[in-house]
Amino acid sequence: MTGICFRQSHCCRYISKQAWNKCAVRLYSASCRKKQNTFVDNTNNKNEPRYNPVGIQMLPEGLHRQIFKQSYVDGHLSLCQNDMLEECIKHLSKFELWGQEPEKLPDLNFKLPEIKGKNINEHFENIAKEQASSYALALHSFLSSNLPKMPKKDTWVKKRGWTKYVSKENGEFEIFSVDFPDSSVLVFDCEVLSSISDVPIIATAVSEDAWFSWTSQHLFDDKNDLGNNLDSLVPMEPRELAISDPKNTPKKLIVGHNVSYDRARIKEQYYPQATNVRFLDTMSMHIAISGFNSQQRSMSLSGKSATDQDENKKTTLSQSWVQAGSLNNLSDVHKFYCGNSLEKSIRDTFVKGNLSDVQIQFNELMAYCASDVYATYNVLRVLTPLFFEHFPHVVTFAGMLEMGSMYLPVNGNWNRYIRSCEDEYEGLTLELKRHLQGLMNDACHLIQNKNYENDKWLWDVNWNTQNIKLLKSPRKNFQLEPEKHIRKLKTFLSNSTTYALDELSQLGKSCEPNYCYKHNNPNSIVNKLRITANRLPKVRTHMPGCPKWYSELCFKENDAEWSLDASKLSTLTRMTPKLLRMTWLGYPLHYQEKLGWGYLVPQTEEKALLSKLIDSDEAENTLQEINQNGNGFSETGVIHTPAENVQGLPNNDFFHKLPHKNGIENNVGSPLSHDFIGHIETGFLSSADSASAMRCLEINKMCSYWRSSQNRILSQMRINLTESVLPSSITQDASYNKELDCGAIVPQAAVCGTVSRRAVERTWLTASNIQPDRIGSELKCMVQAPPGFKFVGADVDSEELWIASLFGDASFIGEHGCTALSWMTLRGNKRDGTDLHSKTAKTIGTSRNAAKVFNYARMYGAGKQSLLRAYMQNNKNVPKDVAAKKINDLYKMTKGQLKYKLSYDALWFVKKTNVSICPTAKRTGWASYEDVARIKAAASEKFGQFKSVNNNDLICGRKWDDGIESHMFNKLEQVATSKSPETPVLKCKITRSLLPSKVQSNFLPGRMNWVVQSSAVDYLHLLLVAMRWLINEYKLNARFLISIHDEFC
Repeated sequence: MTGICFRQSHCCRYISKQAWNKCAVRLYSASCRKKQNTFVDNTNNKNEPRYNPVGIQMLPEGLHRQIFKQSYVDGHLSLCQNDMLEECIKHLSKFELWGQEPEKLPDLNFKLPEIKGKNINEHFENIAKEQASSYALALHSFLSSNLPKMPKKDTWVKKRGWTKYVSKENGEFEIFSVDFPDSSVLVFDCEVLSSISDVPIIATAVSEDAWFSWTSQHLFDDKNDLGNNLDSLVPMEPRELAISDPKNTPKKLIVGHNVSYDRARIKEQYYPQATNVRFLDTMSMHIAISGFNSQQRSMSLSGKSATDQDENKKTTLSQSWVQAGSLNNLSDVHKFYCGNSLEKSIRDTFVKGNLSDVQIQFNELMAYCASDVYATYNVLRVLTPLFFEHFPHVVTFAGMLEMGSMYLPVNGNWNRYIRSCEDEYEGLTLELKRHLQGLMNDACHLIQNKNYENDKWLWDVNWNTQNIKLLKSPRKNFQLEPEKHIRKLKTFLSNSTTYALDELSQLGKSCEPNYCYKHNNPNSIVNKLRITANRLPKVRTHMPGCPKWYSELCFKENDAEWSLDASKLSTLTRMTPKLLRMTWLGYPLHYQEKLGWGYLVPQTEEKALLSKLIDSDEAENTLQEINQNGNGFSETGVIHTPAENVQGLPNNDFFHKLPHKNGIENNVGSPLSHDFIGHIETGFLSSADSASAMRCLEINKMCSYWRSSQNRILSQMRINLTESVLPSSITQDASYNKELDCGAIVPQAAVCGTVSRRAVERTWLTASNIQPDRIGSELKCMVQAPPGFKFVGADVDSEELWIASLFGDASFIGEHGCTALSWMTLRGNKRDGTDLHSKTAKTIGTSRNAAKVFNYARMYGAGKQSLLRAYMQNNKNVPKDVAAKKINDLYKMTKGQLKYKLSYDALWFVKKTNVSICPTAKRTGWASYEDVARIKAAASEKFGQFKSVNNNDLICGRKWDDGIESHMFNKLEQVATSKSPETPVLKCKITRSLLPSKVQSNFLPGRMNWVVQSSAVDYLHLLLVAMRWLINEYKLNARFLISIHDEFC
């Protein structure tokens, strides 16, 4: 095998060895410092690095001239005036960043291909047009023509492969077979029998001049075992050309709703070399234009399911943002854009049916498939002009087309990985069951003297038992089936730990039927059973003598899955946390039917725990922050929840719900689910029992990744590639042999799966890095380059942090590194303690790794309350007032001091009450929290009898001041609250459901995140287009594989 370079967290392109030997990718990072507070003008010395006024090393002159061409100016043209620079120096000096000694990095110069245009902007526009204009023109031509007449239900032909339907003038159809649809634009949809296989069974498509239908060969074989192989997939291109000369295949655009699902069922998409077919997803287009974010989606679904009594939920549907968007399925999208829903009842045949059902309902099912194609076309006609209006730059369209060609090569190691994970998972599951069975048996002893009544975990389970009921007289004509009962008895004895080996040997001998009957020993085990067998009722008592909770975990004797142990017991059964004697914060877990899992706190300790709760009024006073968030969602990250009103608890304990990841209003279904693994590691969730229980928790953690990902991984469409479809660059490589079992997986990713246009895919885009104690976490390593090729991967270090800092720089003096956040991102390092994480760790007295969590949580919208709770989780012995001070100090250093814009009412109160506030606040209208509190107190004292005064009446805006991140947060909020938020580079607009005119002040953290994350997608699209240009320029035998947020391969 060729040596494979695969970075666990990275996605890759692969390129041939020959091409790799001709080119090199050099990643250049500038982070140099200068001793003095001013930087030497070295523009006349061509061998010296170039610096901007704040000491950030710039691109070498040679690269700068090539990239920026006519816009290049000798040296550095500073955009800032002296007074602005002085303000910047003062800002950096406050955080001990100014005057740091630079680390001079060598300048790297190499020849780039000539850029296509007068400047870098023209270059990207021109190369994107080269890559995407033919597809865009074909799309507009397709939409400008009238769609051909759809065949009637009884017109569809049941014939193997593709059939073309051309409408004649007399209304009839010319019907004939074709190898594949030959049009430049197709709207396509395929259907599968999901209960049998993932391969397609029928498909339809429409072009500007004809309809097409495709029927699988399996429909004629009449076999329910449909294998995943190339012959089972839908052909879309000329086979020989797609294999031998893929770069010269006809350009074709295939459109579908969630088209990645359909793409995964197209034959040529599994060939190692990419062809000129591209895919356009109407679902991704809709999400980017009128989609909901996760909070809106939850609220919309909740409102639709609300009853007449749920007035709060039903009012959600009357909000204006609900009318500006819709959910993502084709039926809802079609109703939103076209005004009517789709009939989907016949779809159940594909979900529950088999091949016979398809054969019987062939015409109806083909008509249904065609109706989906027609609906997708209608949606496409409305979406296309909206899409190019919302995303005017051609790079966005070209980048989406490139993202739609993801491809993952695999080999025989994929199957070995699956077998290894399954075997290890099964072994650990059996061990876990043995441990749990032992805990169950031990728990049964509590029935003696009703000791369970004093048990903190098992007091409320059903301890009732059932005894064996014998008939008063023997049953007539009763015949014993000795072999059946003896076989079960021997099984029990062999699994028993009560008897020694020699005793088992004798017992086994005495259990033999011939031995029992010949010797007629009245004291033998079998004969003792035979004496009472004829008095047993036909319906036997299930698990006599065992508590009810125990018997409910065992299958009945006549059940096919019957076994001697509690076979129903698993980590997800309700009894398991009780048997493991699990605790939260040291308090026993308890389950309430309507509230889910929680924990019981004794009355004597309830008051002490209340100090960990932060209510809204206390938060405003302690954390000095006015809550203006109006989205109605509670914060997550809570460690201790308020007590619920639950009666009948022992000793009048208080019941508190376990905190749910989506907010405390949700119930926790299982404390052993994947979401609680992290809490086990931090110690919040633990066990009060022996090492056996802790071993169960350890096994559960080891199995957690495979348990949650198993179905998604096993459902991957891994297609074997025969030697006939492999190019010579693979088969002629010295490392190639047939036993490699080359194959491929086509990721079913929505290229714009979120409103920020990030790609979404359930398996690969969420896969974690390798963790030694997680079965199956080595998933990414199973993607391996075929012989003759190498993976080339890169990522953008702290991409979103870097992009966010650029917003701050642009709003300050317009220089890279002019704000403290940007300087730390570009030049800070852990060694000198000048990076953001080190500064945060020093401020709040925690580890650097913990500081990372605080920093990213804050940047993604977490408020002071959330960070205070998180801090108190990790520092249990720190008093709340001390923790609050640390959080206030952290915010003062990072986000800065929050200033509030005084409203007209507030200024009127100041004038009428003569309250004393800061003179600067009177002059500028921007006041501190303390000033707002003084105005409120004075106004309430003088006018409270006439009007209630609250904080939100006194303020009409806010900004951050004098912190590391102040400029960045202010600029992001300015963009997010503008009339029509858009990204600064490619001018991509926010989804219509998040426009400020639709949501007012709601969802602000999400909108600010959109500004950064959508800008990161712009960056990705630019990178994809640039890489495609370089591949074409250097004629590399390479293709794009996958991108995971800031990772690219």
